[in-house]
Amino acid sequence: MKNKLLSLESKLKRHKISYKNYGSSIIIGKSKIDYTILFLMIITPLIIAIITIGFIFSYGVIHIKILLLPFILFGFILFNVKRLLVKRNLNSSTKIIGNKTIKINDENGQVIFYKKNIKRFDYSVKEINNETYEGSLYLIDKNNNKHQILGFDDELERYVVDDLKWLKEYLENYVK
Repeated sequence: MKNKLLSLESKLKRHKISYKNYGSSIIIGKSKIDYTILFLMIITPLIIAIITIGFIFSYGVIHIKILLLPFILFGFILFNVKRLLVKRNLNSSTKIIGNKTIKINDENGQVIFYKKNIKRFDYSVKEINNETYEGSLYLIDKNNNKHQILGFDDELERYVVDDLKWLKEYLENYVK
């Protein structure tokens, strides 16, 4: 069981999802800010776009490629900001896994799930663009209500599916 917990921690770290291990329970929180994406995919293109706009106004450049660059960069920036916000929203509630239960704390309060009120676990994967896949893991209760446990994205669909399958199996075995 200790190896499984270490594997769970490893997967959460890889997907930059915050967690705290308290020995008999683990608290899974919100996604951490991915500073690499923030800097390389948002801040740097924003600086380049601002410099390009300043260059256009200072020198009166009318070349079409230079005029298009800020628009392309702003589109790129908006896509990546949306991606960061979606990832944050996918993991907006706190989950406590301990004592063969899963507790979900969100804006509506706390819901406690255990073997008798869990119907199954399920997951979904969708392609965001050619290089990014988004996966979500759900708990389906006895009333067929879906409760999101985790969400993350990765560049390869295979990695997303493999991690979701592993997490699904881990939680199924944990609550039994």
